Amino acid sequence: MRRAAGGSAKLTGGTVIAAGSSGMLQDLGGDTEQNYLIVHFGSAKAGGTRLSVLDEAGKELGAFTPARSYTAAIITMKGLEAGARCTVTAGDEKIEARIMEGASIY
Repeated sequence: MRRAAGGSAKLTGGTVIAAGSSGMLQDLGGDTEQNYLIVHFGSAKAGGTRLSVLDEAGKELGAFTPARSYTAAIITMKGLEAGARCTVTAGDEKIEARIMEGASIY
């Protein structure tokens, strides 16, 4: 990821799992080169609650344990191919997602 003009970010590859407040989360816009998920959880998760992404077969693609509480996450990584499905887990909450070209919002 790199900072683009105007204070936005541009995803060019790699893995990013960032979690925080839904009110602070911003869409990356259409200038990204990699698919990504924006996930809004049904309830706040306490700091120390592990967030993970599983592929369709249940294999973990990536994980992150935020130190502070969070209500949303933005996720990008290898394996988030358009048309694929994945599961995002945070504590006991599971969100089933279908990856779209560009951004997928849940």
